[in-house]
Amino acid sequence: MKNSILYTGILFVLFSFLVQGQTSKGSWLIAGTSNFRVSSGISSVRSDTSNGMSDDFINIIFSPQVGYFLVDDLVCGLQTSLLYNDRESGDNDITTVAASIGPFVRYYFSNTSNNIRPIIQSSANYGYMESFGLDSYNTKMYSFQLGGGLAIFLKESISIDFTIEYILVSEIPDDTTDLRLISNGLSGGFGVSVLL
Repeated sequence: MKNSILYTGILFVLFSFLVQGQTSKGSWLIAGTSNFRVSSGISSVRSDTSNGMSDDFINIIFSPQVGYFLVDDLVCGLQTSLLYNDRESGDNDITTVAASIGPFVRYYFSNTSNNIRPIIQSSANYGYMESFGLDSYNTKMYSFQLGGGLAIFLKESISIDFTIEYILVSEIPDDTTDLRLISNGLSGGFGVSVLL
């Protein structure tokens, strides 16, 4: 009997969130996005003594988000990012895995069609990265992302999101104080968002 009351209560709470509308104040965003992202770009190594070399890279990033609509169309929340990176630097191949966490903000623009909504978003993450290859090392990682795109609502509470973002990543290896690896580039992504 207690389980029936609990399940009924949970369904009531979920239903009350669902009837509030897609981007209304008080709604929740769960984005399992989000952003299966494949990007490429050029990075450079800089230190106090050298401006170093450049290399090419490919990233695959998965960034789930959970947020709360503070006002209509504006959601703020927490994002985690999981990264796989394959970098070619001269004759060396380096594989990197990383995890980071930080705040994000997203704004949905209103328009005449409620099914397609332009969005802008930004996030800043802090995390830890481990690289394997010729030289294996661990680094602290800071990242900043700014971009926009379209949220295409399939139903009132489910959207497919297409984004393009500028990403800046700064890596600081654990074993040095003067070396910084700075990567930046454009990234395209897609994902699914659920609004409760």
